[in-house]
Amino acid sequence: LTPEIGTNNHWIIGGVDTGIVAGGQNGDSAYEEWLAAGHSGSEQDFLDALVGPSGQDGVDGTSVTVTDNGNGTVTVSDGTTDVVVSDGTDGLTPEIGTNNHWIIGGVDTGIV
Repeated sequence: LTPEIGTNNHWIIGGVDTGIVAGGQNGDSAYEEWLAAGHSGSEQDFLDALVGPSGQDGVDGTSVTVTDNGNGTVTVSDGTTDVVVSDGTDGLTPEIGTNNHWIIGGVDTGIV
């Protein structure tokens, strides 16, 4: 038998009203819980309290240039390392690896 919820919000099983309410009462909001925990203030004070301290700035990434060499090849370079990403025959789709490096044709370029 498939249970369903009747128009009176009771569970109905096999056409029989079980008398069991299908939904509970609405609980307190997070703001109301915050107040109940001994805090005071407006909802904006509550929202402001949710913001933690600023984190440290990360290391700047490396800029890359993409060059169409005009002969069917394309090179990606970070100014230190050049990687040929197309030899004019097979197209390769670059992706970013879990180490945040460019991966081209399954090869880790070492370029962030």
